[in-house]
Amino acid sequence: NLDYFVYLLKKVHKKTYVLLGNSDVLASNGIDKKYYFKKIRKAVFNHPKNPNYVFKSKDCVFITMDGSKQYFQSSNGYYGNQELLWLSKELEKYKNKNVVILQHFPLMPTKSKWAETSKPEEYIALLKKYKNVRVIVSGHYGNDFETKAGGIYHIITESYSKNSAYKVIELDFSKDYIATYLVKWK
Repeated sequence: NLDYFVYLLKKVHKKTYVLLGNSDVLASNGIDKKYYFKKIRKAVFNHPKNPNYVFKSKDCVFITMDGSKQYFQSSNGYYGNQELLWLSKELEKYKNKNVVILQHFPLMPTKSKWAETSKPEEYIALLKKYKNVRVIVSGHYGNDFETKAGGIYHIITESYSKNSAYKVIELDFSKDYIATYLVKWK
């Protein structure tokens, strides 16, 4: 329910960034990506207009990646040529900065093939060209999982809808420090 989500966003009094998931847009129902972010911008002042965007914090650049489909909902994410070309340009622009990528769909495999990201090989090949990508944070699988692959720390967060906990991620690249912990709801 996009209207209810916008209502809740208005109650958040912290800097907020929104990513698209697999159930957020469905053009056949009148909610395409442009409309979605137009509604988000009513709740989050100065939020970027597009699903792929960059924001900076201290010594780090955060890049959000959209793997959702525009015309139908799917349990499989897909990072197409347009997204990967955009990512390549951004990684080149920030090649001397630490980069954290935020996205809904993980690149790591899962036991459930229906939930895996389609064809992640091109994305992974692109990442191998850039040693400054330090962390990829994603969700979608609904479980808490972390691993390091290709020099990148992959953090997959637990499903928020389970209402059991949320994940705090601490980063200090000057000390090569990455820590996560779950905070249980009271």
